[in-house]
Amino acid sequence: MLLMDDSTTAEETRNRKRTRLMTSSAGDVVDRISGLDDDVLLHVLELLGDARDAVRTSALSRRWLGLWKCVPALSFISRSVWEATNVEERAALTRYVSSVNDALALRTQSGCAIERLAMSYTTHSPHPDDPYHDDMPPASVDAFRNGVGGIRDPDGERYLERLMPASVDAIQGWIWYAFQHGVKSFSVNMRLPYFWTYFIYGADAMTSLTGVRNGHDEYEPVVFLDVLPASPVRLEAMRLALGGARLRLPTAMEFTSLADLSLEWIRMEAGSVHLLARLLSSASCPRLQKLRMRKLCLDAFDEEMLLEADMLSELRIQDVKFLSLKLRTSNLKVFHLLQPWHQPLTISAPSLEELEVSCPRGFPPRWLDVDGDLPCVRSLKICMR
Repeated sequence: MLLMDDSTTAEETRNRKRTRLMTSSAGDVVDRISGLDDDVLLHVLELLGDARDAVRTSALSRRWLGLWKCVPALSFISRSVWEATNVEERAALTRYVSSVNDALALRTQSGCAIERLAMSYTTHSPHPDDPYHDDMPPASVDAFRNGVGGIRDPDGERYLERLMPASVDAIQGWIWYAFQHGVKSFSVNMRLPYFWTYFIYGADAMTSLTGVRNGHDEYEPVVFLDVLPASPVRLEAMRLALGGARLRLPTAMEFTSLADLSLEWIRMEAGSVHLLARLLSSASCPRLQKLRMRKLCLDAFDEEMLLEADMLSELRIQDVKFLSLKLRTSNLKVFHLLQPWHQPLTISAPSLEELEVSCPRGFPPRWLDVDGDLPCVRSLKICMR
């Protein structure tokens, strides 16, 4: 009796299945896609965009059953509707979070690693000036400001308070998952109406929504980076767009492989600028090359930001409020500063090649101090608008 090893038997079984799938009598529909190699099908699943669609392919046939569990990149994209009611929006968020968590649980059981993991959820009520929502109907903007569930509607506060805790819990769980399972690229983008209120109506509106009432805190959405079990040694790229949730930074954590970092739509506690500087420094992120900070809100506008990052080559800052900003970045080549709120700007970047500063009209930096020369600059753009 001829004995074959397991690998030979499995390969022959797969070949027989493909032959059956691609063979038919005249007039029959031939399923040639299912007869393709696993690598090709995995690439097809990755091109679907939303991982939940990839999960649904398990219902097609036994050939597709569980194949999605081997896809190296998973992206979960919400399908929010502009004119959804508050109840519908809350239910939609619950369904989205549940579907993502269920898929991740199944993926964990498969034992297949995830290289790239991304979540993106958008509500029906974005900021009217948000470049990601240029197609938003004007009526939706008015409803957000003045209508039922809007920021000026008393029920709107309760709506946002119900939406944010669920978002924060989900974000915290996904960060834990990415760190614990060795994800190389992690992105979370929660676009909620909560944070936009600060830029439309100021700190008073934000305070009312964070639950600081009657002299005590009733509600405070916080994402914690300072309670994670271990440093993510495999993480190479991370984007945290938290929709206005407060982020608590670690006092000491190393991201030894992190090369690309984006922090957006985040609130930070007073006194945390030094923690942010430490997180971005060469001591914590020795390989950091690209950094983007956008719409960061600090509780106190009285802190100086000193950024010392030896390997940083590209820096983009938009609408971040520091008292002052100092850069000591010997390898920085591209620096874009949009809508600066700080006053003194000190640059020590001898390798800088491209500098762009765009200020709101009437709010330029009080002074720009260049430490040394900028001999490599080939593109300089200063815009006052």
